[in-house]
Amino acid sequence: MRARLGLVSGALLYAALLYSAYTVYGPLNYGAGANVDLPLPLVVLGFLYALVPPLLMPTKIERPSQACYAVLYLIVIVPCMFIPYGATSGSPWDMVPLTTTLMVLFSALGLVYRVPLVKLKRLPVPEFGFDVALLLFAAALILVTMATTNLTLDLSLGDVYERRLEARETTGTSTLTAYAYSWLGNGVSPFLIALGIARRKWLHILVGIVGLLLVFSLTGLKSTFFTPILLLGTYTALKLFPKASGAVGTWLASGAVALAGLEFFVIGTWILPHLILHRLLFTPANLTTYYFEYFSKNAQVMLSDSFLSGFVERQYDKSVGGTIGEVYYQSDVMNATTGIWAQGYAHFGFIGMIVVTALVGFFFLVFDSATRPKDLLIGAMMMALTGIFWANVSLHTSLVSNAILLTLLLIWLLPEAAAKGRRGSA
Repeated sequence: MRARLGLVSGALLYAALLYSAYTVYGPLNYGAGANVDLPLPLVVLGFLYALVPPLLMPTKIERPSQACYAVLYLIVIVPCMFIPYGATSGSPWDMVPLTTTLMVLFSALGLVYRVPLVKLKRLPVPEFGFDVALLLFAAALILVTMATTNLTLDLSLGDVYERRLEARETTGTSTLTAYAYSWLGNGVSPFLIALGIARRKWLHILVGIVGLLLVFSLTGLKSTFFTPILLLGTYTALKLFPKASGAVGTWLASGAVALAGLEFFVIGTWILPHLILHRLLFTPANLTTYYFEYFSKNAQVMLSDSFLSGFVERQYDKSVGGTIGEVYYQSDVMNATTGIWAQGYAHFGFIGMIVVTALVGFFFLVFDSATRPKDLLIGAMMMALTGIFWANVSLHTSLVSNAILLTLLLIWLLPEAAAKGRRGSA
């Protein structure tokens, strides 16, 4: 009961801080025309919807995927309970079907934790052999990435968007190069760091950080800087508060939003408000609104820009993100991609959102079944990162490009630690 009360009260505080932050920062982020003066009934509805999942979701993380579930709640569900009402160019009431569907589907997704896990047969991989193979694989990806960057290391924050565009032009049609830095930054390096933290393997942490720095140098993706913070934060929450790890996330998120506000009002700078509020929370919810708004009135994509291109006539000359970037941001090069449910709607409408939810639930079951109980910490760290990915890209793209299937393979092959004191247990 106490853990549930802590989870619900933390969620209420987070929703209140986020809503207040949006009314302050919304016009600063999206222009003077941003509608932050929302109708009171919709504000009340937003708070009610934001509090439904905490009444049902686990109060502590006992399966790795519950870390992903918590992250999706914090950075997708709660922002989408308020921001679509202000971001739409039409009537705020037109967004009620979107917010209602998201709340219902996310709450239904939590039912997967009532399904028992299956025991997956494992290969007898020795710990030393696994470590050597993983480090060699990381070294190969690092070498390919270094060749792409012409052996230069650029850690400046001033020209990240130009570097990102240059990275796309540099890799061009080279699938090997694109997958090399994508798997390095999204899968192998984070896995090395997670494994290193949980089992005190310092070489793994060092190689993982080098890989992330190289990926940032090539792509300018600022999220690479937050990957170690997210992994370490997840580990710390589970180690220090094992019986209330679900509630800890809501209180930490509340603290992050409050800290961004203190920086803005007390110091007068814009670093945390931009990184936490604008980039991590507001933008995905804003884009979710645009996806729903645009594809409610125009033809849905039906994966014609992906693996169904040979079966479905292509509706648009650009990807989903490229189309939204062109329509809403007047940009020919912007890829305005966002999370799994918005992408599901863009492709197949509400049916797409339902299918995405079912597939995510299935993946949760497989990943949790593939993770040894004593490696809960490693699995949870990686699944928390998966939550960040799924807040920003489509499900089908993330499985390969964001190395989610690779991560599943690694966690399944991961042998038990040889020494008792190094086991990644909660």
